[in-house]
Amino acid sequence: MEEFMLPATVSDPAPEVCAVHVQAAMSATAPPDAVIALHGDRVVVAPATALPPGAVVLAGRADLERLLDDETTADEAAAAHQVAATVTDWADIHSDAAA
Repeated sequence: MEEFMLPATVSDPAPEVCAVHVQAAMSATAPPDAVIALHGDRVVVAPATALPPGAVVLAGRADLERLLDDETTADEAAAAHQVAATVTDWADIHSDAAA
C-alpha cells in the first residue's frame, strides 16, 4: 500500500486581535482616527496618521462601531470578543494573501 505524504508547510499564524485591542480603539480617550492595524507580525492600535510604513489597516472606528452594533449581546465584553474574532479573521485573510 502506498502512502501519500503532503508536503510540510510551515506558516506562521496571523497575529490575534483581542478584545483589548477593540476596547482600546473604541475608548473615549482614543483619537478619532484610531485604527487596528497589522504591522508585520504585530497588531497595533494607533492613530491612522501615525502608522508605520507597511502597516495594513484592518478596522477603523466606523468598522468597529458597525460590528459592535451588529452584536446581539448586551454584554460589552462578549461583544468585544466577537468583534475581535472577526477582525482576527480579516488579519488571517490578509496574512494568507500576503504569503
